[in-house]
Amino acid sequence: MPCGEGGGSPAQLPTNVFRAEVVMMAERDRASVSPRPLVTWLLLVLACVVGGSSRAATTTYSSAWGGGTIMPGDAVVLLDGASLTGPVVANGLLEFGQTGQINPGGIISGTGGFAITAGGTVFLSKPSAPGVVALELAASIPFGRMAVQNTWPLDLYVGSSGTGSLTIANGGVDSAAGVVGSAALASGSVGLTGGWWECSDALTIGGSGRGELTIDGGTVVTRLGYVGRDAGGLGTISISSGTLRSGAVIGRGDIVIGEAGTGTLRLSGGRIEDGTGFLGRLAGGRGTAVITGGTWANFTNLGIGMWGAAEMSIDGGV
Repeated sequence: MPCGEGGGSPAQLPTNVFRAEVVMMAERDRASVSPRPLVTWLLLVLACVVGGSSRAATTTYSSAWGGGTIMPGDAVVLLDGASLTGPVVANGLLEFGQTGQINPGGIISGTGGFAITAGGTVFLSKPSAPGVVALELAASIPFGRMAVQNTWPLDLYVGSSGTGSLTIANGGVDSAAGVVGSAALASGSVGLTGGWWECSDALTIGGSGRGELTIDGGTVVTRLGYVGRDAGGLGTISISSGTLRSGAVIGRGDIVIGEAGTGTLRLSGGRIEDGTGFLGRLAGGRGTAVITGGTWANFTNLGIGMWGAAEMSIDGGV
């Protein structure tokens, strides 16, 4: 078994812990061990530290994985029908190859990534209140669907209290509310080049934190839309292709750029559809729209500078 190998488990013993144990053993037996074995011990430590830091392992599951920590460079692949039943810190890669179930205790975090790659549906669930699943890592859907739900839809936060990102290329996400950049120090980004994100409740880009939504293809549908919702929040939407539509359930909803925070809309192509659009709606809010192409269709009204500050420039588009 290679140094630091744990029987194929993705949660490996950290090499610095292993090194400390070996050195302690060598120091303990210094009086009874000749110099040559001590040198051998230290060479073994060096080999494990150097070799262990670059070793990569892939572990696959076809049934249940209880969660844990995925070390940098390692990967856990959940095959068709597999499930994740506990918290996970993905400092490596967590990948779903087919349809499966995730119950991560409300949050998937780490310095690595989470990907849905083979066209199946991954169900993100959380049985206890509050009904929120948070992504605090780099998530991607090159091909597949993410359904955030128990038997009812749950909210999806991208960057709840830390940093998270989500990219959608060919597939999509279904959730209740969506929040990108929730708490004051949080940062989140979502990018679409195809596919969809459908929120049966409100979509917020920049709650109290920093949020960014980029649409370069695909469709985002929500009941209501907020960009820069809370005081101190900073939100940006950039659309070059594709569609942002507010009014997922009944009629057409509003899109507010700068509710009580700072919101910016950059439209160079594609289409926005809403009931009423607002720029700078509440006191302290600031909304800016820069339109160089595309279409912003307000089916009721467009309110510019209600009780907040607003700025709008049009140099193209309809």
